[in-house]
Amino acid sequence: VGQYTGLKDAKGKRIFEGDIIEGYGFQHIIQYDENMACFTGKCTDLQEYVGGIDQRWIDEFKKVVIGNVHEDQELNKTE
Repeated sequence: VGQYTGLKDAKGKRIFEGDIIEGYGFQHIIQYDENMACFTGKCTDLQEYVGGIDQRWIDEFKKVVIGNVHEDQELNKTE
């Protein structure tokens, strides 16, 4: 449903807008920020953005896709 970000998770799975990724105990919802003109990750626990995300950040924190906001409402803690 969401746009492909051009990024892959730590296991090589493609990451799309609306995906929920997790690593080191933190979950982030991938969103596109028009003002920043980039994809961002919103931490579901802290309700804060990490800012623009890139492949280095994903790899460093071993982020993996665990679901998405469209199919996994129980993972979407921001609503």
